[in-house]
Amino acid sequence: MKTKLGLFLCVLMFTLAACKTELKDKEDGLAGVATDNVASYVSKEGKFSIKFLHEPQLSKERVAADSGDVEIITFMDQVSDSTIYILAYNDQKRYNTASTNVDTILVQARDGAIQNMKNGVLDEGHALKLENARGISFTAHAEGNYFIYHIFISGSRLYEIGMLQLGRPVDAAAAAAYFNSFKILP
Repeated sequence: MKTKLGLFLCVLMFTLAACKTELKDKEDGLAGVATDNVASYVSKEGKFSIKFLHEPQLSKERVAADSGDVEIITFMDQVSDSTIYILAYNDQKRYNTASTNVDTILVQARDGAIQNMKNGVLDEGHALKLENARGISFTAHAEGNYFIYHIFISGSRLYEIGMLQLGRPVDAAAAAAYFNSFKILP
């Protein structure tokens, strides 16, 4: 499972990098805009809210996992030609068992993503907690692309919240506003 989840994260990151050429109509200046004056996007099915700068694009994909096929639901906001905000989630029974070591799953997800990046380098990482969800935060870079990811496990759901910046590090103020806007709903 370590490789499959890491591969998913890697594919997701490189898919986002490839998407940068598809939406040329968005202004590049939005990369550093904070989300303070933006309404929260609420997903009742996903049980989360977050402040995207635009209406996100929704996609669903089935990925093979040790516990069977997993549907991954992804929300993507291409803020500019060089900046993408993303939130993806999936459910697996193995996240919600007493014998599951959540910290191990989080580290495997992070490490798998870094290992599957072409020349990916982990810059830093640390544990997170959000209400009753445990998580991990990490920054990485690969060939001029910069990533910040927060990954949380809440019950049987794994949330991946990320920012991708091409050509320069992610703006710290924009990242803080985006990541701090994420809430898990009951």
